Amino acid sequence: MPLQPDGKSLVREMSDSSSSSFPLLKAKSTSGDSDYNEETLNDAEAKAPSQSHFRSWARRHQGGWIVLHLCIIMAYTTFYVLALCGVLASSVDCGFKHSEVGPQDLLLTPMHEAVKHQVRTVRNSVNATSKYKGPPSPEVDRAWRDLFNNNNLRVSAEDMKLLNRTSVMFNDGSGDFLATPDTYHQLHCLWYIFQNVHSEFYTVNPTIVSVSDHVDHCIDSIRIFIQCHATTSVQTYSWIPNMRIPFPNFEVPNVCVEWGTYDKWVKRHSVDEYEPGLLIHPTLGPSFPDGKPKHEFHHVPHSE
Repeated sequence: MPLQPDGKSLVREMSDSSSSSFPLLKAKSTSGDSDYNEETLNDAEAKAPSQSHFRSWARRHQGGWIVLHLCIIMAYTTFYVLALCGVLASSVDCGFKHSEVGPQDLLLTPMHEAVKHQVRTVRNSVNATSKYKGPPSPEVDRAWRDLFNNNNLRVSAEDMKLLNRTSVMFNDGSGDFLATPDTYHQLHCLWYIFQNVHSEFYTVNPTIVSVSDHVDHCIDSIRIFIQCHATTSVQTYSWIPNMRIPFPNFEVPNVCVEWGTYDKWVKRHSVDEYEPGLLIHPTLGPSFPDGKPKHEFHHVPHSE
């Protein structure tokens, strides 16, 4: 007759047969079967918390995990930006040593260190004197031409990559490129209009475009430039005895670029485009075979 194991022997048998597979249920005490069952089950619960308990814990700390991840993302982003700024600031050739932090830093350009700002009152009343104003004369002519003595830049290939632009390469093996600060282009346009206004002193010849098209281009170019560089300066008005409507006050405080610093930077990085053999067209040959053109100021008499 087969033996009928009692409850105690059955529990003991199950414990012995499963001890190798479930070490957590191994008895720690032999004082009694009831103590064994209570102790081993409590140990298993303490050492292996249920999934529901873990989920409950995760839900309670969900907000903290989100904040932690956001902090980590912000830390990595800050580190990346600071590292990038450090690389740009240490690039001596491209001039990315920012003398100031402002709107100009939105644009990648080798001219950042050329720009320093100051607040000054621009005195431009109708009767104000200026070496650039008045009827054409050798002195006025020389003042305008002096503005363009150093308006061409030598830009390295590295800087050109930062600009994400391309240009005409110099034919001197340097790998450098020709460029011009856009400010000088606007000044050129003013000078071109000035010459057309005083056509009795200047002969303005057409290039690949007509003189009228060139003038239109310059007028609209200056308009765009002014609107692009709109300022926060405010013009005021006053009453004058012999005028019914308010008269504008042309002495206006402005935030200005220090022109001396700007122009000196351009001069240090300028290049003489008329240097023989420096600029050579791929099919037409040297750009300036006769060297720098000579300009002589003279009065052009009107034909009767």
